[in-house]
Amino acid sequence: MHYQKKTYLGFTLIELIVVILIISIVAISVVPKMIGSSNFDSFMYRDQMISSLRLMQQQSMQQTDSNSCHQIIVNSDGYGASANCSTNTLIPDWANKNTGFAIPIDSSVQITGVSTITFDSWGRAAECTSGCTIELTNDDSAFLCIESQGYIHDC
Repeated sequence: MHYQKKTYLGFTLIELIVVILIISIVAISVVPKMIGSSNFDSFMYRDQMISSLRLMQQQSMQQTDSNSCHQIIVNSDGYGASANCSTNTLIPDWANKNTGFAIPIDSSVQITGVSTITFDSWGRAAECTSGCTIELTNDDSAFLCIESQGYIHDC
């Protein structure tokens, strides 16, 4: 009695699962970078600005001496810590010292709203006595609100 070995052509279930797993990993990590994230830029920059404002607010509540300047200067393409509250000038070389954020040139996000935000020792923004709204616009708009009591949040 002689048995013939049958050979099957095709893929095993394990091979198919491995290929599907590799394709899904590539789709999750590579495809969003190829498509671009310009729609999400305004939301990402808003969240980054909220963090910067909250940090400046915390510093103002901890450093209560009269010589401290706890001010953020906002313009259409970025924001940064002020070097002098009376002149509203940015710290020299502020982008490299991580005291602010310049929106990259290849992004079309624009910031509108208040031009300066100065925190007092209670963490309240002097310019926002009745609340402030900062808008970051791109394909979508993201809003940042500063309440009169000093609460900073997305809105």
